[in-house]
Amino acid sequence: MFSTIRALFLGMAMLALPFPATAQFNLIELVPGQLDDEYGLTGKSVIEAANGDVLVIYAKNGEVTDSSSFPFEGYPATLVLHRKTRGLFWETPVVLDTAIENGVQSLGSPQTVLLPDGRILLSYFYHDALAPNFAVSFRVLVSSDNGATWTALNNKDRETASLSVTPNGMVVAVDWVDDGQGNLSFHSSLYDPETDTWLPKGLIASFDLICSQTIRAESETEWHFYYADCFFGYGGSNTIYRMVTTDSGASWSEAEAVFTADSGVGGTLGSIVATGDGNLTAVYSSGTFIAYRSSSDAGATWSEATNWTGDTTEYADISPLCTSSQAGPLCLFQGKRETVNQLIYIGNPGLSGDPLLGAGTFALNAGFNDAWFNPDTSGQGFLVSVFPRIQQVFVAWFTFDAERPPADITSIIGEPGHRWMVAQGTFSGETANLTLFVSEGGVFNASDPAPVTDQAGVGTLTLEFADCSSGTVTYDITSAGLSGEIPIIRVADDNIPLCEKLAGLGGE
Repeated sequence: MFSTIRALFLGMAMLALPFPATAQFNLIELVPGQLDDEYGLTGKSVIEAANGDVLVIYAKNGEVTDSSSFPFEGYPATLVLHRKTRGLFWETPVVLDTAIENGVQSLGSPQTVLLPDGRILLSYFYHDALAPNFAVSFRVLVSSDNGATWTALNNKDRETASLSVTPNGMVVAVDWVDDGQGNLSFHSSLYDPETDTWLPKGLIASFDLICSQTIRAESETEWHFYYADCFFGYGGSNTIYRMVTTDSGASWSEAEAVFTADSGVGGTLGSIVATGDGNLTAVYSSGTFIAYRSSSDAGATWSEATNWTGDTTEYADISPLCTSSQAGPLCLFQGKRETVNQLIYIGNPGLSGDPLLGAGTFALNAGFNDAWFNPDTSGQGFLVSVFPRIQQVFVAWFTFDAERPPADITSIIGEPGHRWMVAQGTFSGETANLTLFVSEGGVFNASDPAPVTDQAGVGTLTLEFADCSSGTVTYDITSAGLSGEIPIIRVADDNIPLCEKLAGLGGE
């Protein structure tokens, strides 16, 4: 994307900029409308749609208000979709399903995967009847428009514990299976889109010592099943194991311990997701922390753990859920900072601000995209473009030469003293440190002669914003021996509410 942007301004080609390599939790975003006083969640999921929207799906318990009548009166259990559009703002939540019919008050365990063709597959359980029957169906929905609308597929016969997709688009499921005598076990199954059916495969493991689990389909035939044992308790530890099949689930290897986690709650293991460099990231709960490790050998060995507290001492979650995204692993977890569900990215520092941090501490966001200028030097200014997903800032600077040209110097287009430069680089928090570039040798609307740009740049440009209304440009044009500061404000205030909302500064 940035090679195209800079080519438009500089007439030069450059490589696409890589994602930051340092892995860390760096974004905390509250999923709106989910306070601790709600009735409780029965599952959650997160997925990044093909168009970049972030979809958070959670199942919320119902509440009976009048148990003397049937169907029971009360608040329905609901399957709710929250959408964050293009990384900018949260849309009004949409209820995908309710479970109030015939007194039913329960649905849950949503599982989502993104297919290579852009469709989103969603599976969840639904109680069809109350005691004594407790009939349950396992519903499957699909969306072909990034989650805007959903179509019901045939129901599954078994409840989904985890989903994964092979590189060629085959959907692999880990299913809970009850033998009718109260004995639970995990089996695998494959989704056949041609017949809209799930094809049962082999037994993976018994339920006895498994408290959380996930599956990764590395290829059409090789799948990795990870799980955490149930030996938990304060002061104890969970062991994370891996089992492998190389024959599409017909048989599985013996369980192999891959790492351990401090334990305080059950359901340690969250997700194993791929990163942009081809490595894996394991995200899990470790005592009162959310933690992660990385693997460069397809899960055989793992790095030392990095614990994250989120700047509080109250972080813990059962099975934090993650998905791959354009900006690195995107995780959803239940925290204890005034909300139930929170989002975090791993591996993209400064992607967004933490709305719970103090005033004045925020990160640049798309709401800063605007025309900025210094009223004392009207007729000059800056166009600023912030790209939060890849943590980059692009600036076009329109100004004049340091001295007026001689009166006999003329130009065909524009004014002989006009100058324009561009700057590009990364940002952290409210500050962007950029390299300043100048191109020369081109002709209006022509590819020949080709413009030339010094890849090292002609200096540096630093943007620092005090809030969503004002900031400071600090420049050092080493090639000309010029340096200084320029206070800037917006040309128009239209984007201030969006900026404040995205920065968590109280905007509507």
